[in-house]
This record gives sequence, structure tokens and C-alpha cells, in this order.
Amino acid sequence: MLVTFAKMDNTSEYNSLKVALHGIGAHAEKKLLPAISECQRLDLVGISTRDIETRKTQCEAWACPGWETLDDLLQSSNPDIVVISTPISCHFEDGLKVIDSNVHLWMEKAFTLTEREAKTLVSKAAQKDLAICVSIAYRYHPLFYKIKDLIDKGKI
Repeated sequence: MLVTFAKMDNTSEYNSLKVALHGIGAHAEKKLLPAISECQRLDLVGISTRDIETRKTQCEAWACPGWETLDDLLQSSNPDIVVISTPISCHFEDGLKVIDSNVHLWMEKAFTLTEREAKTLVSKAAQKDLAICVSIAYRYHPLFYKIKDLIDKGKI
């Protein structure tokens, strides 16, 4: 996950950013939550998922509050950033809610289902001077090492 920091005040120091995560599947449990936890400049202020057991388990594991819906998460956790890790079919609606709440948006790939949806999110974020980050974290995936090896050997 690419992490960038917004300067929050007029000093030369950067403050921590409050991040919340919506959508807790296997990828979020194994990759996103640990990455957020390891970043010294991010404070996990909450998670949201419909699954009650997952919410309970992950809230205990990461010592953070949890909510059932994105709306509740946005209203209660006061995040600077929301990471959306839901099914792609939900990305546009979820992204709009985040941007409409004046919160920066980090989205798992694929960004949206259509180009029109993507342009709408980008336009709305730009109007509000909000950042959007799309996470594509497969640079070190074993498949790409295999492909590179095949290319280096002249096999493809």
C-alpha cells in the first residue's frame, strides 16, 4: 500500500492521520490492517463490516471500535482517510459516501466498474480538494517474479 502524508499544520513535522477501514475480508485481515498498524503515521480509528463475528474479532485484534455500516463509521470515527476494501460493485457508492463526507479516499483495486464512475469520483474529490489513492500492490507477487524469470530466460 502506498502511503502519503498530508501536512496537517504549519510546523515542519507531520501529524498522524486517522484512518478507518470499510470492508473486512481476507485481504483486509491479512494485508491492510497489518500494513496500517505498522505505519507510524497512521492511527486506526475504526473498521466497518456487516459480519458481526468478523467485526468483533478484528476490533479486539486491532484495539479499535467497529461499526456495521460505512455511514456509521463516517459519522462516529471522524477519519481523515477511509480505505475501501469492499466488492468492486460497491466501490462507486462507497467512494461517493466517503468524498461527500469530506474524507480522503483510499480504494482497493479495481477502482470502479466503469470509466464514468471513476471520472465522477475523481471530479468530486478534486472539487473538495481531497486525495484519492488506488492500491495496486502486486509488484512483488510471485507470479510477476516467474514472468520476469521467463522473460530473462528468453522463453517469452
